[in-house]
Amino acid sequence: MVYGAAQRHKASLEIDSTPGKGTCIRLEFAATRAEAERPQTILPSEIPPLRLLLVDDDPAVLNSTRVVLELDGHTVVAADGGEAGIEALRNAKDGGQSFDVIVTDLGMPYIDGNQVARTAKELFPSTPVILLTGWGRKMGEGENPPAHVNCILSKPLDLDELRAVFVHRFELGK
Repeated sequence: MVYGAAQRHKASLEIDSTPGKGTCIRLEFAATRAEAERPQTILPSEIPPLRLLLVDDDPAVLNSTRVVLELDGHTVVAADGGEAGIEALRNAKDGGQSFDVIVTDLGMPYIDGNQVARTAKELFPSTPVILLTGWGRKMGEGENPPAHVNCILSKPLDLDELRAVFVHRFELGK
């Protein structure tokens, strides 16, 4: 995760370790104008209420993200892990329901976010799928996400970035 964060921020990472003496880790970041790079803040009131599927295997992340999204006015179906996410997708399909957006963590044991995203696209082909990753697997300029993913966002999740994706959710399905 540290290496992924360093990559995303174009930082250099050096590790010096000597058994019995300790380890020294150096991260070097270039000075930037962070304010100019941040997306414009989107107010929750600018986004119509959405029905969301949120999948994550970390209960703290799952619950805190669910609470914030519900405070924004959305209906959130929270699934604890990939297996529960796929089950929620199948239950929705069988019940004649759908989701406006599906948000899934990538790194989960047993059934990962890619498997959840593939199942989501099989069951709901036009529903946007957002993949969250803390592994530094953020799209570079000119790269496209896998066919079953509409957008990749880095963890920790930036709510302004997520809200911007919600604002453009209809463009994601194209």
